[in-house]
Amino acid sequence: GWGKGLGSNSDSRVADSVFDGVAPAIGIGGGGGTVAGGKVGSKGGKGSSTFSLFVGGLDKSTTPERLREHFEGIGELTSCHIIFDRDVGESKCVAKIAFATEEYRRRALAERHGSRLDGSRIVVREFGSPSKTPAG
Repeated sequence: GWGKGLGSNSDSRVADSVFDGVAPAIGIGGGGGTVAGGKVGSKGGKGSSTFSLFVGGLDKSTTPERLREHFEGIGELTSCHIIFDRDVGESKCVAKIAFATEEYRRRALAERHGSRLDGSRIVVREFGSPSKTPAG
């Protein structure tokens, strides 16, 4: 597993590849289900792909409900999906979230990167950008 050590270049590639194939996901909003081809495999949810962010470094115990609560103070979320390893059924400690507007997405990047959720310091970034380990 990986999740707590999202600091190297290889972690960035691994994190992006999580969403390239089909992987089981548990989520809230937009229908839930799977994540495939970099887009949330759901129907509806205006902006569900456009205003999306990668969240890494999650604790294995973090639920979609807790993740949603952590980001709802920023603005309306249209989807919230934690990615699970299909072979062992455990969280990969990464998620994809999407906001209703670009403004909310930018605020989440600025205000939640490096924040604590369920005892872990999380990474919030755009897909395809180099990963940065939160200070502290």
